[in-house]
Amino acid sequence: MHIIVGSVLKRTAGYEFDTWTEDGGVSSSYPYRRIEEAYHARRAAIESSGRAGWNVRTAVAPALYDFRSGCWNDYWPAAGLVDACLS
Repeated sequence: MHIIVGSVLKRTAGYEFDTWTEDGGVSSSYPYRRIEEAYHARRAAIESSGRAGWNVRTAVAPALYDFRSGCWNDYWPAAGLVDACLS
């Protein structure tokens, strides 16, 4: 399974980050009131996806542009599906 974890963003409900998986498409995290809480949850999501014994490839997008752009296709062909899910 492939996972892309996006950056923390300020939205109406609070600070959130997006994740994309092959199975579930794009989903947003819980909205956090404090940015530190959102970063902590994001780190936990990244670390938990890479636990030993899981067959998971995780990529971390440092910016929204990287999460949404096709530049991931050069490094990870499955990531091109992100644009289709966000459109």
